[in-house]
Amino acid sequence: MKLKKAFLVLCAFVLSCLTSYSQEKKNVKEESYQSPSKAALYSAIIPGAGQVYNKAYWKVPVVYAGIGMFGYFIWFNNKFYHEYRNAYRDFEIRDPNNTSYLKYVKNGWQNVDIYGSHEKEFESALKNKVDHYKRYRDFSYIGMATWYVLQIVEASVDAHFSQFSVSDELTIHLSPYSKPVNNTSNLGLQVLLTF
Repeated sequence: MKLKKAFLVLCAFVLSCLTSYSQEKKNVKEESYQSPSKAALYSAIIPGAGQVYNKAYWKVPVVYAGIGMFGYFIWFNNKFYHEYRNAYRDFEIRDPNNTSYLKYVKNGWQNVDIYGSHEKEFESALKNKVDHYKRYRDFSYIGMATWYVLQIVEASVDAHFSQFSVSDELTIHLSPYSKPVNNTSNLGLQVLLTF
C-alpha cells in the first residue's frame, strides 16, 4: 500500500514538473521571434521559404536570381559541352553520315586542311573546347549547390539575429587621436564603444 502511494506521489510530481516545464517553454516561444531551425528547414524544402518565414521578403528575388543565374550557366555550358563532345567524337570516328564537326571548321579553320597536316591541331582544339565547357558546367553545378546551401544558412542566421536585441544605447564614436612621443606627434584613430 505504501508503495502505491509513493508511486502515485511520484507520478503527480513528475506530471506537475512536466506541466510547468511546458508552460515555461510556451512563454519562451512566445517571446522569441523566429526559430532558426524552422527557417533553415523551410529554406531547405523550398528555396526562399526561410526568408519569407523571417519576413525578409526582399531577399526572395535575390535567392531566385542566383538560382536562375546558375541555372543559365549550367544550361549554356552543358549545351556547348554536348555539341563539342559530339563534334569531337564524330571527328575521331570519321563516319561520313556524322559530320557535326564541319560546323566548327568555319570558326577559324576554313583555310586549313583539317584532314592533313593540321588534323592533330583541329582535334586538339575540339578536345580543349570539350574540356572547357565540361569544366565550367561542373563549376556551375558547384555554384548552384553553394548558392542553395548559402540561402539556407542565411535564413537560419537571420532568424538567430531576429532574437538579438540592439538597444539605442549601443554607440560607436570615431575621433582623431594625437599623442606626443619623443617630441614627435603620433596621429591615430580613437574608437570609443558605449554599451
